[in-house]
Amino acid sequence: MGSRRPTPSPHVLVLPLPSPGHINPMLSFSTHLSLRGVIITFINTTKAQERINLNTTPTKPRDDDDPHTHIPDIRFHTIPGPYQEPDPPGTTMDPSQFVFLLDTIASQCHVIEDFIVDSRSSLHPITCIVSDPFFAWTQPLADKLGIQRILFWTTNGLSLASVTEMRSPLFRLPGKFHRLFLSGRSNGP
Repeated sequence: MGSRRPTPSPHVLVLPLPSPGHINPMLSFSTHLSLRGVIITFINTTKAQERINLNTTPTKPRDDDDPHTHIPDIRFHTIPGPYQEPDPPGTTMDPSQFVFLLDTIASQCHVIEDFIVDSRSSLHPITCIVSDPFFAWTQPLADKLGIQRILFWTTNGLSLASVTEMRSPLFRLPGKFHRLFLSGRSNGP
């Protein structure tokens, strides 16, 4: 019998909206994937990463003989951009702040594309993008690069049902928000 070549670990690029209600669920999801052997690269804005670093406690080194020290292996990569926390915390973000975040991250799509392309020469190239549904431009990017894209809805099911209903001609949002999110098109590639 011939020897089997080991299947390389999948490498997932995770891209949340830079707001705590999106970062925290995606970070939790990333942790679960990482503990199952998936390589994770978590893309954050510099401001959001500073916030994570402030709120992270050091962990003890991994010991393969002690299952309680199997900490996730998540690689963080930053792109220029803000971190938006609603004021006061726990409330909904102002629509103009939301559109600003979408535009800011979409303007960095070339940086993310270059990062994915550069990973192809590494031992573990990126094989999938997990993105916030608000980043419609990640689908054309994934198609262009020949990788998978998965949407990760970070809020509850009622929110998803509400947004689905917004596509109805009975409910129209004004201007740019409707074009950016509901049409599935943005300023990306």
